[in-house]
Amino acid sequence: MKKLLLILLVLNLSIANSYSVTSPINRTL
Repeated sequence: MKKLLLILLVLNLSIANSYSVTSPINRTL
């Protein structure tokens, strides 16, 4: 159960990081 929560947390962090990286690029286009 804890491992599943950890995987979800890592996925959320990676999605948030990729979004924060791509959103300024999308604004400049």
